[in-house]
Amino acid sequence: MSYCVEQVCSLLSAGPGSVEEVFCQTFTAGVPGIGEVRMEPLIPGGEDIFVTEANRREYVDAYVDFYLNRSVQRQFEVLLHGVLQYARPYVCLSSQLRL
Repeated sequence: MSYCVEQVCSLLSAGPGSVEEVFCQTFTAGVPGIGEVRMEPLIPGGEDIFVTEANRREYVDAYVDFYLNRSVQRQFEVLLHGVLQYARPYVCLSSQLRL
């Protein structure tokens, strides 16, 4: 994860004219898999949109959203489902006792 932070900081602090030349990055993020890295578009059509000086903030926002929200959404939903299965009877009982 520290590599991701370094990459984002470097992108944001890059000087004029260097974003396209140095980073050669599209609106995608690498997702590690078994024996390969899958490129996931950060926005619709992201694999065809290059990061430029003009859109680098949008790229960083999409990148951060992907890693902090979208990439863990499935795991969070499974966890929430399990918690609710266990906790729902207690939540219902608690709200009935307050009445």
